[in-house]
Amino acid sequence: MLGGDFVAALADRNAGVWRPAARGAAAADKRGGGRAPAPNQRVSAAQRRALRQVAAGRLSAAARSLVAEEAAPQTGAAWVKAQALFPPAAPTLATRATVQAAFPAELAEAAAFGARRAAAPGFTRAGVASVVR
Repeated sequence: MLGGDFVAALADRNAGVWRPAARGAAAADKRGGGRAPAPNQRVSAAQRRALRQVAAGRLSAAARSLVAEEAAPQTGAAWVKAQALFPPAAPTLATRATVQAAFPAELAEAAAFGARRAAAPGFTRAGVASVVR
């Protein structure tokens, strides 16, 4: 699976055809005469994720995870940059009361819309029974 052709597998899946994986010499011939990868090679995290997705029948997701970019490194510099994106809590930041004071009309309109959507229409049992009959 790790040395397989995911594009062909995805095309087969989309066409409704699924072929069992070729083994041994047939697999080498399918790959153009190359040798199969040694079984003792370390498997990367992306490959393990792809194998789990293949086992779940999600070939498209497996192909995407193999060609996706690596996750950002979790270094001190990356942590500092992420912290700079979100300012620390301070009294000068907006609070619920300041937002309510700044946008009273918009919040009232949103509350009225929510009340209309949440309110069940006023049906009585007798009214429903008369409509059904």
